[in-house]
Amino acid sequence: MAVNLTPSGGDTLPPHLDLFFDTSGHGTHVAGIAAGRTLYDIPGFDGVAPGADLLGLKIANNASGGITTTGSIIRAMAFAVALAERRRQPLVLNLSFGVGNEVEGTARIDQLVDSILQVHPNLVMTVSAGNDGPGVSTLGFPGSAARVISVGATYPAVFLPRQPGVPLPADPVAFFSARGGEINGPHIVAPGMAYSTVPRWDTGNEEKSGTSMAAPHVAGLVARMLSGLSQEQRPMPSAAQVRQALMVTAKPVQGASAIDDGSGLPVLSNAYEWLRSGHAVDEVEVRAVDHGVSGIVVEAGHEQAKTVAFAIRHKGKGTLRVTLEPSDPWLTTPATLELQSQSVVPVTIDFAQLGPGPGVWTGVVYGWGPSRSAGPLFRLVTTVIAAADSGQGFAARGAISPGGQQRVPFQTEVGRPFEVEVQTSRPEENVLAFLHEPGGRPFRVEQGVAAGFGARRARIIVDGRDAQGGRYEVVSVAPPGSRATVTVAVVQAPIRVETQRDADGIVVETTNLTTMPVPAKLAMELIGAERIVLATGRGDAPYSIPFTIPAWARRLQVEATFDRVTWAHVTDIGLTLLDPDGTPIATAPLDYASDRLDFDRDPGKDRQHILRVLPGFADPASQEFWSAGIRIRLYAAAPVEVPLPESDLVVMADTPTTVHLPMPTVPWFLGDAFFPLGRVKTRTGNHLWSFELPLPPPLRPAQP
Repeated sequence: MAVNLTPSGGDTLPPHLDLFFDTSGHGTHVAGIAAGRTLYDIPGFDGVAPGADLLGLKIANNASGGITTTGSIIRAMAFAVALAERRRQPLVLNLSFGVGNEVEGTARIDQLVDSILQVHPNLVMTVSAGNDGPGVSTLGFPGSAARVISVGATYPAVFLPRQPGVPLPADPVAFFSARGGEINGPHIVAPGMAYSTVPRWDTGNEEKSGTSMAAPHVAGLVARMLSGLSQEQRPMPSAAQVRQALMVTAKPVQGASAIDDGSGLPVLSNAYEWLRSGHAVDEVEVRAVDHGVSGIVVEAGHEQAKTVAFAIRHKGKGTLRVTLEPSDPWLTTPATLELQSQSVVPVTIDFAQLGPGPGVWTGVVYGWGPSRSAGPLFRLVTTVIAAADSGQGFAARGAISPGGQQRVPFQTEVGRPFEVEVQTSRPEENVLAFLHEPGGRPFRVEQGVAAGFGARRARIIVDGRDAQGGRYEVVSVAPPGSRATVTVAVVQAPIRVETQRDADGIVVETTNLTTMPVPAKLAMELIGAERIVLATGRGDAPYSIPFTIPAWARRLQVEATFDRVTWAHVTDIGLTLLDPDGTPIATAPLDYASDRLDFDRDPGKDRQHILRVLPGFADPASQEFWSAGIRIRLYAAAPVEVPLPESDLVVMADTPTTVHLPMPTVPWFLGDAFFPLGRVKTRTGNHLWSFELPLPPPLRPAQP
């Protein structure tokens, strides 16, 4: 618990009292990792930097789902900086927080964090990379800020079940750890699972995992190095020197690429000796000319080769001679570069030297200055993605090393359902299967599906409502201690279905997506109701939507969609469902610009509820306008079949097929501007495809 006493104004008035609690246990756990001492009264059971002074700053409101509030991150940083300056102490900031990048490089919080770190060049800040891995380009903000140390996670093998006589395997990069791509990150990785302190009410949950646990580990390492330099009466290094020391001396994780582990696991003694040696660090900024931000992601096409470019900004004086060394033969660059204040490095990718697709390849061009021991001046990270043009389907097979992964990207069309099947080649093999949507975000319905051999294979089915157009990625991850051979099969629906209501009923239109006629069997059912609300607001004032959940509804789903410009300006957006007396009964912080809150309810009476939308902006003074589309969906306990005049049809390749049906009687009371929600099912061959579709009434023609 923390006590805040805020002046009320005037010397005669008592201060305003606030009590703050660690209501999630997250902050206490992170603090113990960084600087706990004699944890649980066990001598020698310490955090990374035992004895370091701890300052806990709360940035999130757990009453609204653990979301940050407007300006909280910046205000917390400013408070910590001012306190450290008053005490004349070195300061290390750790932020175990992050949300998903919609458009990398545009987050306002990244810019604000970088501006503070630029003004305070000795201020070191570690930030968790995020837990949206293992897909490409899943690094969240503000871990994507240019001046922080972005920390990914390994999975410590000591937490695996022990087998007598069997040595522990090496720690792999954790499956949940966010990966780079368009952002050159993470910089390093650290253990992403720990046994640490928790509040007493959280007893039993001392083991927690995530990049939230990895970032304070590195913060503790930095605190130890700064403490050592202080005791030796050496000058404090810049944050750039600290980051370079950790990266130059890190130990790469076996089998990991630069977008997985950055430079690898830090080695404290080596990093400290690097700092003691007094290496200077040239301030160099790397930006992708195209295809990314600080890293480049290239889609492999039919061409034999492609040239991309990085812009290098050198903030030193004069010209610096740099030697360029690619990590892989499929990358070529000029041998040297005369680095001036602004230079461009062309990087040519030879697609012919890559392995057979589909797949993902990452390479690095290292830029070396005069001193090799100082480490590379910069790293140019390029990732090539060869996606399968799946048509109606394809299969890919590959071997995965212990703790490693197989990446299978493929192209899809908007509104076209598909099915992903993942299975191993032997009964004793097991993997976790992950699906990532276009842009990198994890599939919003389910993630981390266990997959095995035969009947234990994993199936991930994407409804037509959720199917995005673009490049998806299936990632299969093997356990740390065993390898696996995995087959990934993707089958896409041969037809797409759309519905609308007209004055006479429902129009169901099927479109053939192949070049051949497709026999299909059609079925339709009513599954609930939907209401669409355009929410608008200014600043962080909450927006409330009152509505009724009727007795027949067994499940509620709220889908909120903000535009990407708004998303780039926030640090959080929360959805909270309140009961009639204002008590929160369900909360969901949005991880991306479009996300959902799900709530299962017990049978009962019609009940009034309030949905509250609460944005938190990065800038403390933000008063900008925002808008969002809110879809409130109510699902019945059982669907109601809609009779069809014809269920067997052949969908031709050259023209849509249309089926007209009368609008059935809706068996439920809707009210509150809700309209029916339907689902169309089509069976083609051995596959059943579903399309969840709203059925709003037709617009009335304008009166003359």
